Amino acid sequence: MHVRYLLRFLLCILIAVTLCSAADAKTRKKKSKTPQIVTPPTLVERAQAIRAQLMASRDSTAELRVKKALRAGTLAETDSSLAILQSENPAAAVLVRFQLYMQQYRFSEARAMLPELDKVLPSPETEWQKYRWHFLREDLPRVDSLTRAALIADSNRVDAILARGELSLRLLKYDYARSDFFRVMTRFPGTEWRIRAQLSMGRLLYREDRYQESLDTLLALVDSVSLTDDVIANTGLALISLARVNEAIEMLEEAARWNPNHELAQYYLGNGYARLNYTQLRTKNKENFPPESEAPLRSARDLWTSGNVAGALRDCRTLIENCPQCIEPRSLLGSIYWSQGRFDSAALFFHDALAVLPDYGRARNGLAKSLEGLRMLQNVNRAADSTAFAKLTMPEIPRIAEFIVNWNSLSPRHQKQVALSVAPWKVYLPVLIESGSRYYIKPLHELLSESPGLETIRDQRIEYDSRLWDDVRGCGGFTTVTGVEDVERSIFFNYNTVLHELTHQVHGVFPPADVDRINNTFNAAAVREDGGLRTFMSRYQQASVWEYFAEGANAYYSPRRNGYDTREIVRERLMERDTLLARLVEYYVQGPNLDSCYPIGLINAAENELESQKTEQALVYINKAYARAPRSETVLSELSRVHSILDHDSLALAWADSSLALYPRRAASSQDKASARFFTDGSRAANIELLTQALAQVDTIEQRRVRQTLGVALWYEGRYVEAAAQFRAILHEVKDDPDAQWGLAVALGDGGNTRSSDSIFQKVIAQRSGVVELRLDYARILLQAGRLDEAALQLEEAQLLARGDPELLALKGWYTAQRKSWKEALRLLDRAVELAPDQRLAHVLRLDVRRHYSPPKRRDTIKRDPVKIEAKKIQEMERTDIPVWTFLERKAQYVEARTWPHFQRALLQQIVDEL
Repeated sequence: MHVRYLLRFLLCILIAVTLCSAADAKTRKKKSKTPQIVTPPTLVERAQAIRAQLMASRDSTAELRVKKALRAGTLAETDSSLAILQSENPAAAVLVRFQLYMQQYRFSEARAMLPELDKVLPSPETEWQKYRWHFLREDLPRVDSLTRAALIADSNRVDAILARGELSLRLLKYDYARSDFFRVMTRFPGTEWRIRAQLSMGRLLYREDRYQESLDTLLALVDSVSLTDDVIANTGLALISLARVNEAIEMLEEAARWNPNHELAQYYLGNGYARLNYTQLRTKNKENFPPESEAPLRSARDLWTSGNVAGALRDCRTLIENCPQCIEPRSLLGSIYWSQGRFDSAALFFHDALAVLPDYGRARNGLAKSLEGLRMLQNVNRAADSTAFAKLTMPEIPRIAEFIVNWNSLSPRHQKQVALSVAPWKVYLPVLIESGSRYYIKPLHELLSESPGLETIRDQRIEYDSRLWDDVRGCGGFTTVTGVEDVERSIFFNYNTVLHELTHQVHGVFPPADVDRINNTFNAAAVREDGGLRTFMSRYQQASVWEYFAEGANAYYSPRRNGYDTREIVRERLMERDTLLARLVEYYVQGPNLDSCYPIGLINAAENELESQKTEQALVYINKAYARAPRSETVLSELSRVHSILDHDSLALAWADSSLALYPRRAASSQDKASARFFTDGSRAANIELLTQALAQVDTIEQRRVRQTLGVALWYEGRYVEAAAQFRAILHEVKDDPDAQWGLAVALGDGGNTRSSDSIFQKVIAQRSGVVELRLDYARILLQAGRLDEAALQLEEAQLLARGDPELLALKGWYTAQRKSWKEALRLLDRAVELAPDQRLAHVLRLDVRRHYSPPKRRDTIKRDPVKIEAKKIQEMERTDIPVWTFLERKAQYVEARTWPHFQRALLQQIVDEL
């Protein structure tokens, strides 16, 4: 009996197992029909895999193990393999220790090893390490003499050829550098010398603005034999210039993982290349910013500002003891030690801060500047530079203490350097002071938005390169800021940031006639450059008319230290390339039109108030400007614009008419009239006639501005071919005009020519990678064409720039809808409408989603009725909307809303037709 039951039980088990196996086999068979999609590893994943391979290496020789650990950044002085190498091959151990000390910025120990290097049997590797030391010290004359002598003795000395190329690269002699790097790469293939030369070639191509070639050259080194922290970091820089910012940040972070003392990587990560802004960072890491730490932290800062350094240090340490997870007191401690020149101590505290919170950009920047300080202490020119600075006379500048907000808290040394930098433009200080414009020298630990008067840039990003303003060292404008670290480094013949940013502040008060004069000089320089005559001193100088002028002023007052000065922006290069700009600087430092600058300064004050939505206070400043200069075109233009923002349409039109009557040949007059009319009746069609007439009336030099506005109006009305013609006419005169390129890309895309649109979008995005609206325009064109994967990349980059922006949410909703994820699409579009109800695209897109998807609580019998009701409401919006101004927080400015460009109207009509 029991046996029978047992047999039945076993039979059941056998049947069950058989059925399960069959089912499993069917499942496997079914799955096998769908091929798995394997995505290739990203750049950073490849780098991480290579580092893991290096760290896991179990090579038979101590020398190989030590060299791989050095590359991976895991080698320590106490490493047993290093001790073994010391006993087996002392000469190799000396070389490794020297490289380790250089990697860790332990320069006093590296210097102490130089006699040991001299004792090692001479070899190219030994000599190369000595060249590295000379480059670190900026002892370029010695590199020059040593390489000349070496190559006379042996023209194939690889270390001397490579060092010669590095010297030429630093001295901006790119053709010579290329020749030397190519020589090493071809004569010594398959060696470490080829790897070094190829890295240098990548850096050279980057300096020549050949970013894709630079990236390709560097990517060839992403393998287990060639990859180093320097390759990773320089790859990140190339990616930035190709507008691949997310990937760039990943690579820079990886370089810092390989080598926490990688100065270049830490500098870029601390200079605005961050995924999260500080509001997002605090929200995500609340434990690192507890509310109870704010009062003691403020007290420590106040003590330091008042000169009580000991008290500030004490309070910071106490706060860290009471709050081990707090990040800001560590950063403040590092900043205090940096200000005392104790760079090694500063670096320790910044490292400590990053151990607590790796994404804290201020600690990244502080660490980079501490490492720079340690490096600059070794500079062969430091003593002579200090002596030369001491001999300079402190300039007398009336009211400088009133102009520099924190003048009294600066050290005498920094006061002197700031005064020397302000001196060229000192005649403009009364204008700036009367308008409320000021200058601030920012301590190392502060966010830029913590500077007085810059609160509105909190969490904003720079439009041309995507950087977070809060982490940038300074800015020029109504309120100008320079980091104290730049004041310090400019003492030693480095770039003069104070002078550069002050120049921006000064030209901001120039009247229109002076602005035109500088514009004309810039355009002439661009024509010469395009014709093959080298005119610009750097790529940055040719980015815009105002960078052109500011770099000209900076160069004029920055003579070379000697024949081995590595700076691009120096007086000698200015005089060699652009004497017209030099004369322009000489003219304007005299203050030839000061009286005309005062009303412009007051208009700048009004604009500053508008950034805080203080429209009434803005009007107060504008009225003061009007009292000074009632016929000023700048004042009349501002009166029209502010009254339009206030919805005083009749006044806005009246002021625009006054401007047009007085200045019919100026583009701004017609542009103001067109804008005021658009916000009065919403018609672009009437403006097309106005602007077409203006083209025939304005001065030739002004036509480009009218064409830009006319092109936008034509695009708005769906006249894409005519719009493209206007933008092309601008580009015929100025081939790289970014606004015209942008307009042309959109007009072509909406007109169906996506191939041409693509190439132009990619070109202009490379120039202005941080402009959210530009990326969103491209994403929209791609979504219209159904190119979802490419659109996703643009939306991802836009997410970095403006997480949570309503227009971004709307386009993400559109993307998600095209992926048929209706529920998520509806959530995104609901949120977009909630945040910005006056931005109409989200309403249209939501209507499309609702006709495909209704929440479960709705019955099928009534599903379509609410959609039709909503469609009628949106059609009524489209019929009756008049444009309004709305304030965009992330840009601290007023923008258009309730607008209906042709593509949006067409999309609505298509959806309604399909209901």
